[in-house]
Amino acid sequence: MDHLDQKTDEEVITLVLSDKHLYAEIVLRYEEKLRRYIRRIAKLTQEEIEDLLQDIFVKAYINIHGFNTSLAFSSWIYRITHNETMSLMRKKKVRKTTFALEDAEEFAATLASDDDVSSEQALTMDLDQMKEILDGLKEKYKEILLLSFLEEKSYTEISDILKIPPGTVATRLRRAKDLLKKKCIEADITLND
Repeated sequence: MDHLDQKTDEEVITLVLSDKHLYAEIVLRYEEKLRRYIRRIAKLTQEEIEDLLQDIFVKAYINIHGFNTSLAFSSWIYRITHNETMSLMRKKKVRKTTFALEDAEEFAATLASDDDVSSEQALTMDLDQMKEILDGLKEKYKEILLLSFLEEKSYTEISDILKIPPGTVATRLRRAKDLLKKKCIEADITLND
């Protein structure tokens, strides 16, 4: 099919319902994003991540007829990814969300540009220290920060992915930012002009 890359996810899903071969477009669009998300929320080997990704795409394909095309597909597939990853982690008793050093660097840069956190100031920090602070947060705060800042999901998308009300998303994000600022101050990571 011509110009699939110009169609929205929801339009592609509508086409997939009549031609299963077009599902490859969904895999192309989401494979790297979901791989990165899994890596960020679970300490798994590369092989485990690849196996999990395959399971996620199979599950999404099997359940594609149940997808409501008036909703955001990205939230739906991230929710499947979140659930499947958490399920595997429970089975393996794997430590949950952890940030890699490159995540800490990306997070710090994104956080520094967030008006709520630093207005016209820039964060200066040791990345190892930032990673340690991020890893030390409660799971519910790490998930919210990761989805908001690193995955760049809206409140509505985060609400759909985590199955919590948008008001709870806003509250948790505010608390997570406040807690992060407090921990940065305690660790002597400063906000400079």
